[in-house]
Amino acid sequence: MSLLLLLLLLLLLLPLLLLPLLLSLPFLPAAPTPKTHASPPPRREWRILSTTEKAATSQRCTLASRVPGSRSRFEGFLGVHILLTDSVHFVGHFHAWHRLLLITYEAALRNECNHTGAQPYWAWTLDVHSNSRTMSSPVSSAETGFDGNGAWIPGRTGGGCVTTGPFANLTLHLGPTEVVDTSEPHCLTRDIAPEVMRLGLNGSFVATALDAETFAEFDVVAQGGITYEAVTVGGELETIADIYASPGDPLFYLHHANMNWIWRRWQSQDLGKRLEDIAGPDTVLDFRGLTGNATVREVMDIRGGGRVCYGYA
Repeated sequence: MSLLLLLLLLLLLLPLLLLPLLLSLPFLPAAPTPKTHASPPPRREWRILSTTEKAATSQRCTLASRVPGSRSRFEGFLGVHILLTDSVHFVGHFHAWHRLLLITYEAALRNECNHTGAQPYWAWTLDVHSNSRTMSSPVSSAETGFDGNGAWIPGRTGGGCVTTGPFANLTLHLGPTEVVDTSEPHCLTRDIAPEVMRLGLNGSFVATALDAETFAEFDVVAQGGITYEAVTVGGELETIADIYASPGDPLFYLHHANMNWIWRRWQSQDLGKRLEDIAGPDTVLDFRGLTGNATVREVMDIRGGGRVCYGYA
């Protein structure tokens, strides 16, 4: 028999010889089908949450930070905001950058700090009708909120260190203002100013923003009115009034969740057009390693078409 015939015969018999070996191998399942974007729990207004949900939301996230100079995960977000304040405020991508910051903070609470709910928002228009209503807002409750004022300083409604509530006696190591290269331990301060809040957080300002025909018009109202006045919830030069270090007060996240909701409501009035209505959609949103960078385009739609997926209730 020629060598060629022997080779052909071997090739024909080879599968039969290998079959027992193949059958003895463990079964390898097919690669799983990529999962669709799961629907996260919706963001709800603070006063709608149950007492248990409020307690879970207001817990500190004290895991170690990846941001130099900060002492906790909470301060890590503060540090990045301080570093980038000058490039993300009073610019066209202000809303987009803070949208991604907020979803990153929300994800950290869920994935690292065992929080199962969504980031709530504070509809401050419900609390600015009178001084007493502002001072007694559910958000300001020491038992089921973030506490109200700091210790009283003559001539103010508060102004000193916050000494009750879940963030009582909190020590911040970054700030005030743009200080990040040295640690300057200081307390969380708050000085609620009802009269000033009423100027910029009332329903007419929100209505004006929602009536804007273009994003440029919306942005002028939001950044020039709502946002600027809103920071004075903390009074002059208190933690949340510090444009650099405002995330040192946890109310920052409830405030921006509401700002984001207002932007989304404006978008939803003409979604097809307004998801594209922004200058510089390919502008890269820098986060200094806190999360992956993204373009403005990737965070325009909160329904999951890009880097963000969440809703409001």
